[in-house]
Amino acid sequence: MTEDRVIITRTARLWIGDDDVARVDCLAGVEHTEADARETLEGLWELAGQRPMPARIDMRKARGVGREARAYYGGPEGERVHSAVALMVGSPLSRALGSFFMSMNRPLYPSRLFTSEPDALAWLHGFRA
Repeated sequence: MTEDRVIITRTARLWIGDDDVARVDCLAGVEHTEADARETLEGLWELAGQRPMPARIDMRKARGVGREARAYYGGPEGERVHSAVALMVGSPLSRALGSFFMSMNRPLYPSRLFTSEPDALAWLHGFRA
């Protein structure tokens, strides 16, 4: 894993892996606000050299993502930053709940929920430039 460039925000740790997939590890116990969503996407845009790339986002430790943050992540700014997103969730139940919320806030880019990181990364590798 390449970690020479890591950005730590209030809610997450961001970096680009050796496989040219962005990583976002949400910090434990925090809820993402719209301001956090803006900071996260700006950090990813900077790390990626201002080009869209696939991202693995590990949500397993986060307390939640507010409605405004979900809308921002899934909207035009998220589309500019992401070619695709694999969201890591902790259990089949959280996957079902995540699917429900994603259906209400459908992102403008390909996105899927995963409980297995190898499966998530395999899916994302199809979206690398």
